[in-house]
Amino acid sequence: MPDPIALAESFVGNYTVAGHRRDGSTYNGTLQIVRKGRFLHAEAQLGALGTRYGLAMPFAGRLVMAYGPKDKVEIGAYTHEANQLRGLWIPPGAATDDLTGCGHEHSVSTGTGIWLINYAVAIDGKAYSGSLGIIQKPDDDEDPCPVKLEWKLHDGEYNSLGLQYPDAMYTTFSFEPEKPHGIVVYEGAPASLVGWILGNHTMIAHRETLTRQ
Repeated sequence: MPDPIALAESFVGNYTVAGHRRDGSTYNGTLQIVRKGRFLHAEAQLGALGTRYGLAMPFAGRLVMAYGPKDKVEIGAYTHEANQLRGLWIPPGAATDDLTGCGHEHSVSTGTGIWLINYAVAIDGKAYSGSLGIIQKPDDDEDPCPVKLEWKLHDGEYNSLGLQYPDAMYTTFSFEPEKPHGIVVYEGAPASLVGWILGNHTMIAHRETLTRQ
């Protein structure tokens, strides 16, 4: 098992950013990744798109980054095996050397797109219960697949978006949901990463590449 701090450290550096939207438009910029404990914090300068702040970590062989208002977004990362989802929630601004302060969510599939939560502790340390609905567009066969997520919990309903892979699912939660936010999942070596990015303004993912300077 790789040391999580050493693994996170391998992604630290300055990168060039190249985004390629499905409508043919592009954007470019730079991104800096720094490590705080076992987690990564990122700041991208994307020209006309402005500044983008991110919270990231390696998970299930990929680099996942939630982005949005600075220190206002969580990462939700789940492994998917058989009929079980096991999720880890990383709080905004996470900077610990371990998983102190993180949330956990385990659920079992009903076979209908609804997952029954059988164990969950939020980032504030409080237990919660309920269900998670994962909604895929009927005509969407992308890999990864953009999905809408609906939690129906004992204290209310919550919504988000995510990218679903065969073995994992990545999502986020923003404490300022009216502002632009989303999730990016990169694959490849730390010096050259190719990812999919999905924002709350659209359910259409597009490519984004990072190249270390």
